[in-house]
Amino acid sequence: MRQAQRGRAQPTTHGKMGMGERANHAVRSRANTYPEPKDKMAYILDKQYDYNYHNALPAIYSWPRHATEALTTSELQVLPFSTKRPPKKGPRRL
Repeated sequence: MRQAQRGRAQPTTHGKMGMGERANHAVRSRANTYPEPKDKMAYILDKQYDYNYHNALPAIYSWPRHATEALTTSELQVLPFSTKRPPKKGPRRL
């Protein structure tokens, strides 16, 4: 069965060459910029993509019941803000 049909974007790590052999081959012939890691397997597993990520959506919290209830007109009159508009400050220019 093909890798794409299995839902994999990359081929499996087992095959003709094992993971350890691939790491040794990479260090010997390809990876000459960085020093050889002490634990190659841990280094490779650390660099692999981890698809078990946290949820990207924000946490959802419920509002307290008193905050979601509608206020009556008598309760609105007690609130400290005013519904009057401030006076205009002269003619408006376009």
